[in-house]
Amino acid sequence: MSEDQNISMSDFFTDSQDNLTQKEISDSQNPTVKTCKVCEKELGFLELQARLQYHFDCCTCEHCGNEISKEIMIRWILDKGPRAHSTCHDTFMQAEIAKRPVEITQGMLDYLNSWRLCPDLSRTVEENQSRAEYATRKNVIDMNLEEKYVFLKMMQAATATISVILSNDKASTEVKIRREQADIEREKRSKDLVADAEGTRISQQALIEKKKNKKLLSKQTPDGKLLNDFMKMGMTLEQAKQMLGSAKQKADGNIQ
Repeated sequence: MSEDQNISMSDFFTDSQDNLTQKEISDSQNPTVKTCKVCEKELGFLELQARLQYHFDCCTCEHCGNEISKEIMIRWILDKGPRAHSTCHDTFMQAEIAKRPVEITQGMLDYLNSWRLCPDLSRTVEENQSRAEYATRKNVIDMNLEEKYVFLKMMQAATATISVILSNDKASTEVKIRREQADIEREKRSKDLVADAEGTRISQQALIEKKKNKKLLSKQTPDGKLLNDFMKMGMTLEQAKQMLGSAKQKADGNIQ
């Protein structure tokens, strides 16, 4: 690898581990591991004290042999990336793709998927943002100025499209909520109208019944006089009606 490539890579992949979470760093430190994951030889005292899974001297690119950052090494241990510089790995993978026939491996699929920025809902928003930032920097680093400009415009078009889709989704949701609210209010008004109509019907029936009773209790008729006499004896109106009915039936039976 050329000196320029090493300089550009160090600008993007430093040993500061800013792109790694504390969990990733912790997961890469295994005190039970006694042999190097690269050369499979026994680890030294300093590596064991640092809880590393590799020799300091083995922290190298698998393609060019030059030193790589600790961040790249940790990602490789966690099976989240190659043990290589981005440019070296890209060159290697492009050569693999150019072969005929192409051998499809998990590494090939991981490389092709590295451009995909689909969200991982098992992660937080911040973790997805970090992954998108890492993938973008890794893949854009070797572009020339024109390619970076075109890529920027593509990303701007993508974000603008997503904003429009979100706005449409929001508008559709608001319309749906308004419709559901209107349906609820319409149903409530219908129930209120039915309840009002039922109440009016009951009131009208009660008024009619009241008028009937008033007419029935009029002392100008024989039945009215008898009902009044019964009620003076302490009977309710209903009891007086029953008594009057029984008396009439008995009278009709005697006549027959």
